[in-house]
Amino acid sequence: MSKTLKTTAAMLLVITAVAMAQKPKLAFIVDADEKLGAGAYKQFSGQLAEHLEPKYAAVDRSAQALAAIRNEHGYQRGGEVREEKIKEMGRQFEVDFLCIISITWSISDYYLEAKLINVESARYKTATANSQLNGSSELTEAAKNIADKLNKLADSRSVGGGKDSGNSFTDTRDGKTYKTIKIGILVWMAENLNYKTGKCYNNDEFYCKKYGRLYDWNTAKVACPAGWHLPSNAEWEDLVLHSGGEKNAGKKLKSKSGWENNGNGTDEFGFAALPGGRGESGSYFTYTGYSGWWWNASYGRTMLYDHEYVGLYDAFGSSKVFLLSVRCVRD
Repeated sequence: MSKTLKTTAAMLLVITAVAMAQKPKLAFIVDADEKLGAGAYKQFSGQLAEHLEPKYAAVDRSAQALAAIRNEHGYQRGGEVREEKIKEMGRQFEVDFLCIISITWSISDYYLEAKLINVESARYKTATANSQLNGSSELTEAAKNIADKLNKLADSRSVGGGKDSGNSFTDTRDGKTYKTIKIGILVWMAENLNYKTGKCYNNDEFYCKKYGRLYDWNTAKVACPAGWHLPSNAEWEDLVLHSGGEKNAGKKLKSKSGWENNGNGTDEFGFAALPGGRGESGSYFTYTGYSGWWWNASYGRTMLYDHEYVGLYDAFGSSKVFLLSVRCVRD
């Protein structure tokens, strides 16, 4: 993990209460990378509050109450939502929603992830965005983007862009249907994304049908259909946690066939990870049959034919030209 991410520090935002009592009450914090800077953080937080106010009554809380949210934030960043704890906090703060927003530097810009949590049901939805947050206009636009998404999520039970049918999802952009699987609290596509913005291994359509497509970093960030998103590193960590931990998850997540030298997995959860290899330029591809590589919002993840672990691969993290597979997560 990079030094920047290791030094990520929670900065707590306390928003003055607004008068309209009929609005749902909202308490939230912003966890911002130190790289962002205090001035930019303050502007982003202020703009976010301004755009959320038409929908919510933002509430002012004591330092003790906010400290409790920060303690819970450690669990949220790992992907876990503890239902009874969320309900307890909702009663304590007398709020209807909690919102936890993380801002982390990832490769070339900031990755923003907001979880809007209903304290009554402990269910939540996620809104994401990417921005360099460079200058006043970008800060304002990023805050508005996140706020708009959160407002829309609060208004709807689902997000458009395709049709869910049991354990499958149909992407209305091209009519492709993907198997889906719930592991822990997250719903994943149980197949690699195969949308046209990516490339086929060896530029051969045969491999697209078998492994899905490979995407460079910039394309991966926007490749998932509406209602789905490129998973954060925390969401991959949640997947690994619920699949036996870092040392054993690869064995349980890999498909039962297709891996060289008997490197197959048990596919215990139906994730069916395939060894689709990777691309290193538009014409050079390698490792098919021996390893699978997947983008998340911060790093690459890998599984190998001769190991049972799921690797966090940061050695090529600064390069946008590698072509890796994508697994989307439902918002």
